[in-house]
Amino acid sequence: MKDKILNIAGLAENRTKNTAPLKITHSNLWRALCFLLPSLLLTVVAVFYSIKTVDESTKRGFASNCDEIAIKISTRLHSHAGLLRSSSALFAATDKVTRQSWKALFKDSKIDRNLPGIQGIGFSLLVPKKDLQEHINTIRSQGFPNYKIYPEGQRDVYSSIIYLEPFSGRNLRAFGYDMLTEPIRKKAMELSRDSDVATLSGKVILVQENNNDVQFGTLMYVPVYQNGMPVNTVDQRRKAIMGWVYSPYRMNDLMNGILGKGDINHFEGINLKLYDDSLSDKCLIYDSRINNPNQIKGKPNQALSFPVVFHGKKWILYFDEYDVPVSYLENKVIVVLVSGILINVFLFLLILTLLNTKKNAQAIAEQLTAELKGNESKLRAILDNSFDAIAVEVDGVWDMCNAATLQLFGCATKEELIGKPFIDTIIPSEQDKIKAYTQNQIEGLSIPSPHISCGVKADGTVFDLEVSISVFIHLNKQHVLFILRDISERRKMENELQEYTLQLKKSNENLENFAYVASHDLKAPLNVVNGILNLIDNGKGMPSDTNDLELIRMAKIAVDQMKVLINDLLEYSRVGNNREDFSNTDLNEVLGYVQVLLKEKITQNSAKIKINPLPVISANKTLITELFMNLLNNALTYHGKNIVEIEVGFSEEKNAFKFYVKDNGIGIREKDFEKIFIIFKRLHSQSEYGGTGIGLALCKRIVEAHQGTIWVESELGKGSTFYFTIKKQD
Repeated sequence: MKDKILNIAGLAENRTKNTAPLKITHSNLWRALCFLLPSLLLTVVAVFYSIKTVDESTKRGFASNCDEIAIKISTRLHSHAGLLRSSSALFAATDKVTRQSWKALFKDSKIDRNLPGIQGIGFSLLVPKKDLQEHINTIRSQGFPNYKIYPEGQRDVYSSIIYLEPFSGRNLRAFGYDMLTEPIRKKAMELSRDSDVATLSGKVILVQENNNDVQFGTLMYVPVYQNGMPVNTVDQRRKAIMGWVYSPYRMNDLMNGILGKGDINHFEGINLKLYDDSLSDKCLIYDSRINNPNQIKGKPNQALSFPVVFHGKKWILYFDEYDVPVSYLENKVIVVLVSGILINVFLFLLILTLLNTKKNAQAIAEQLTAELKGNESKLRAILDNSFDAIAVEVDGVWDMCNAATLQLFGCATKEELIGKPFIDTIIPSEQDKIKAYTQNQIEGLSIPSPHISCGVKADGTVFDLEVSISVFIHLNKQHVLFILRDISERRKMENELQEYTLQLKKSNENLENFAYVASHDLKAPLNVVNGILNLIDNGKGMPSDTNDLELIRMAKIAVDQMKVLINDLLEYSRVGNNREDFSNTDLNEVLGYVQVLLKEKITQNSAKIKINPLPVISANKTLITELFMNLLNNALTYHGKNIVEIEVGFSEEKNAFKFYVKDNGIGIREKDFEKIFIIFKRLHSQSEYGGTGIGLALCKRIVEAHQGTIWVESELGKGSTFYFTIKKQD
């Protein structure tokens, strides 16, 4: 900047040499001084603005440091959860985990190096009341003659810490402790058991504490389930629970391990308080000032709070910063001050010279004006060619906007926006959120980040909108710069991806259950055939007598049973892969076709079937036919001694059709309502009622392929009514 001013002054000097000798008059001198005084005033303003910028930079640095600490804490909690989850895998890998193998696991984990600050890794075993004495005898036989579960008392079930490494020092006090007797620990253990995730307890005092250096603590739990038992539902997980892998944490030790031995001293002036669930003194579980009293130097000049949520458990990190001396006579401020003085001096000399060369001054002014207009044109071209909508708000109304903004809101001219409230372009339900977001950005209460909202186009169309805000001062007025993006397509893709992920997870769960049960049921007829063939082979010849022929007949029945099972499995598997397009399907025709297929069975049972008028729906005709075929066939099969009566009908809802198939058969117990839709789950033996246990599972899969649900209402001995919905298609 200095060189440029010198060049300008030199140019002016050269021009004046070619015109007339420099003559400084009192009038020109006063004029130059009149310019110098306001210019010096602007320099002073620039210096104060630079000081303000330094202050704002300090605030941003504080927010950045706080965010870094919060990320470290969150990351470490997930690392601890991963360690406990890998430790629980030891129980899944072997039927018996010994004290020696647990100690080896702790040693191999190198926790002191990888996760400093952890108190240890333990295992708490669940002990039923009936097994209590046997359990105590077993542990005592391992070299602990004084072992017992405490606190003492009669309970239906006990838990006991039997493994805890390192098994020394404070940790010896936890050996045999029943954590289920303490409400805060019990709540976290039960939540971990029911949800099958790592959970944190609330604020506690660990049993490891003695009278020296008492600290608040917390514990993390991961459930351990018995091998081979299903854990797909909460009820199944409660039945399968065997114990918990857990880690106790003394909060001061934990935070020192996460943030370093010097606690948070490397973040100068910052103090951290950690609260459990809410900002109240009773929920305070860590305060960095306890270990670093020298940090307290006065009243905090700024503060922030961050929530850290871990599997439903919320910690609140509260940061404050005490006054830190800032040298304003360094870096940016001193540069502005010195540069301003130099510029003013050189401009004073330049103006003093140019006042005597009016012609040159006018030429320079014209040149500068042309450059400003050119820069303004370039800026306008950049804004109008930007893909992002860019707009400026002053005093709550639009002040300027580019072409992309008009296109975003469906406006033909700028007059439709300029001078009108910006908030009117946001749907009413989101306006308070946008106002709060804007105010927080203006006051610097939150870290700048895009905000997701919903905008309205000129024709009233609502769309997903991403809003980014920057605040600047121009001509002593506060201006708010908005960068706006239509993210409707992106949100649509995110929703579709989320829905696909949920479907994929559900498909994987169904596949695991399907593979396990299918392998069991397919083996059964094969085992029958194999046993019969062994009996015949032991006979040393061709079958000749009645017994051998009967064995062959039984083998044929088993093979036929497996053939039916395989065919049903093929039908079940085709549901997810059926690529037949949805089309308008007349269900009256479908039910007529189904009755033709079941004519023989209907005649055999003298069945009375009432088909109420049914609608035309958009569906996969093949799958819908299979659905009604299975439901009517079940009604014709499970009828008891009554004359079969079946009724089919529907009702129309806002977004779906609701159908029902009602019979007067043997009925179903309420506790079996969910079980009947699981593949291979049968309520009766083959001798009572034949079948493979796939039919209703197939029905459920067909209904879900049509984005519907299926359920049953029944009373044992009084018949059943199967309901299902089919979503209306656009």
